[in-house]
Amino acid sequence: MAYTAAVRHIDDIDAEPVATPFGAAGSVRMATADKAAKALVEIGGSVDVLSITIAELNGTVGDVSKTLSGQAATLDHLAHAVGEIDQANRMVDDATRTAITIAVESHREVDEKSGTIRHSLEQASREIAGMAKVAAELTTDLDRVVGELKAINGFSETVQEIATQTQLLAINAGIMAARAGQEGKGFAVIAESIKQLADRTSVTSREIIGRVGAMSGTVKRLQALNAQNGAAAGTAMERAAQIETDLKAFDTVTASIGTMVERMESVSDPLALTRRLVAQVTHEANELNEDVQASVSHLGIAAESFDGLVSFAERLVGLVAHSGVETPDSALIARCMADAAHAAKLIEEAVDNGIIRMEDLFDEAYRPIEGSDPVQYITRFTELTDRIMPDIQEAMLEADSRVAFCAAIDRKGYIPTHNRIYSQPQGADPVWNAANCRNRRIFNDRTGLAAGRNTEPFLMQTYRRDMGGGVFVLMKDLSAPIIVHGRHWGGLRIGVRI
Repeated sequence: MAYTAAVRHIDDIDAEPVATPFGAAGSVRMATADKAAKALVEIGGSVDVLSITIAELNGTVGDVSKTLSGQAATLDHLAHAVGEIDQANRMVDDATRTAITIAVESHREVDEKSGTIRHSLEQASREIAGMAKVAAELTTDLDRVVGELKAINGFSETVQEIATQTQLLAINAGIMAARAGQEGKGFAVIAESIKQLADRTSVTSREIIGRVGAMSGTVKRLQALNAQNGAAAGTAMERAAQIETDLKAFDTVTASIGTMVERMESVSDPLALTRRLVAQVTHEANELNEDVQASVSHLGIAAESFDGLVSFAERLVGLVAHSGVETPDSALIARCMADAAHAAKLIEEAVDNGIIRMEDLFDEAYRPIEGSDPVQYITRFTELTDRIMPDIQEAMLEADSRVAFCAAIDRKGYIPTHNRIYSQPQGADPVWNAANCRNRRIFNDRTGLAAGRNTEPFLMQTYRRDMGGGVFVLMKDLSAPIIVHGRHWGGLRIGVRI
């Protein structure tokens, strides 16, 4: 709107009649010159407004480009993350399918093994039961044999007693036959035969008793072994019962494996759907990222075009200012050049008096101040500018209400000494520091570098001043070079409010 108004104002100037006497050529030339000068001033003002508008648009384009660049980075990160998710889903899907295959095979093997074990266990149980039955029957038979052996042993003892008595009887008969003499010889033969029979019976009876005793020992050992076998069979039966119980639990595990397989198979389909969706999202994110990257590229081209327009408008403003025609900025330009020359003179005197060496004045080894945020720096000439620049800079603030700041800047964009209001001690808030602690800072943006490197008598620029925290202020930047003993040190920079 301001630019349109300025253009309309120029049209009004063109239409304005000039009150001069008819035929007075000198008066006409003077009126024409005045009109041209006035038009030139108005053109300069209009170009000034135009440069401000372009600078604002350029800043907006830069903000949008920066935002889009951030969004492009976010989209790229998102696409990368989605790709990782897809890869993870693929791994999960592959692992799930592998687990399903293993689980199905394990289920089959477990089912087969449990069936084989159960069959073997049933067969063993039957065989153990048969062994237990045989052991019980054998125990009964052995008990009966023991009884019979006891009876035989009793009979043998009775026979032994009979044999002993017979022997005694035979001895007595022999004695009586001897006493009878000749008449008792026949009876003596009988007595001797009875004695021999009794002896053989006694020997046989003792042998029977011995053998029965040995058999009884063997039978007792067999009974003990049979009892052990019976106990082992009973224990085996109990263990078989426990194994049967465990097999039932094994069946439960088998059923659980089957359920797990079913559930894993039910997960496979959603995973496949997720993979398809992730692939779709990845494709769309990549397309969107390409569009954003294209927009960033186009905005970059637009920003370059705006930079060119800003530079062109600034050159036009400079041409108007250099033309000698008085403009609203003429006095300020003259003051800026004079103060820059004055600052150069004070620095030259410091060099001549040995206060600072030329190599120290042009020190570019900026040393960061520890803990500062934004980062502040110290050089070998900072102490000097802190002594000589405040009077010049503060006087400039008082001279014109439009001046927002005044500070010396070197060719690398370093401002060692700033106005007092912008030289506050830093606090804990970086945003506050950015707006209020602007001394000892490097401003190597386009405007700052141009102000420090300009060697023309003056340079007028238009830019958005970054106050930190996303706050920008539209300003005009006026600068004049500071030349020390023929060497370009930097410039005196003035920020003019719009």
